[in-house]
Amino acid sequence: MVARAVGIAVVAVVVAAVLPQTPPAFDPVGKWTVTTTSDAGTPMTVTVDIAGKPGAYTGQAVTSEHRTLPLGGLATMPDGMIAIFDLPQGAIVVKLIRDASGKYVGAWGAVEAVFPLSAVKK
Repeated sequence: MVARAVGIAVVAVVVAAVLPQTPPAFDPVGKWTVTTTSDAGTPMTVTVDIAGKPGAYTGQAVTSEHRTLPLGGLATMPDGMIAIFDLPQGAIVVKLIRDASGKYVGAWGAVEAVFPLSAVKK
């Protein structure tokens, strides 16, 4: 009986080791410190606070220039996120990914003109 239990345990361990492992889902929740440059080209630090859960994230970004930008939307990917921070006229879009070394890198850009649209899913 013991040999049978040990054999089952060994098979379970071997099967678990052979099956492909799904990487953990990216979790954007927490406090992030971002180092970048402003749109004027000067060094800037941004503190980003994100709370919530998928489909209901909240938060804000506070720049070293003392601007507070509310989080307007956030989508995750397996290795990062795309976040939208609202401006009075437009938005800031940020793409952040985890590179092969495990470091978070990305880019941001301003959307200065927005246009209404409508869509129908078929």
